[in-house]
Amino acid sequence: ASVFERSVLIRFEADAQREQAERMRVIAEEERGKAVEARHAAEEASLSKSRFLANASHDLRQPAQALALYTAALTHNAETDEQRQIARSIAEASRVLGDLLDNLLDMSRLDAGAVQPRAQAVDIGQMLARQGTEARAMLAGRNVRVEVEGGAFVAQTDPVLLERALRNIVGNAVKFTASGLIAIRAHIVGPVIRFEVEDTGQG
Repeated sequence: ASVFERSVLIRFEADAQREQAERMRVIAEEERGKAVEARHAAEEASLSKSRFLANASHDLRQPAQALALYTAALTHNAETDEQRQIARSIAEASRVLGDLLDNLLDMSRLDAGAVQPRAQAVDIGQMLARQGTEARAMLAGRNVRVEVEGGAFVAQTDPVLLERALRNIVGNAVKFTASGLIAIRAHIVGPVIRFEVEDTGQG
């Protein structure tokens, strides 16, 4: 009788363990399903935000463009040094605001799939030379040397998106470099192209 009782007890214990394991599996599946749903909801919310910004980009850019026009008129009509200084400060703040807004909207359009990269043959050397010329023009009056290095090759890429990204980085270097050097470089490293912007500014 004791052997029978032990065998029954063992069987009950095994059944209980299987039931517990099944309950744990069901709970784990439910939690996994909730996590997937939460991730999908977050991704959809982010995409909806990106779609909204992408569709509203024209309306959002208009006030910034109007501010730039009004600031230009204010600068032109300033009569005193103090007014001209205030106008220049407003113009600089307006430019920074416009750049930040452009970057935000461009990223939103990319996230929303509103911008499709179009790869084509791009002369990287010519692109770097343009960036160097633009940087020197913006640095007029400052004791900053601009060097361009590398880029003697052609790459398959989207020229508009690549140059815009590079221009943003070079623009930051120009903004924070009062004297010294800004170097713009591009080299082939294995299967990729490495772009570098080095400066002697703050940060």
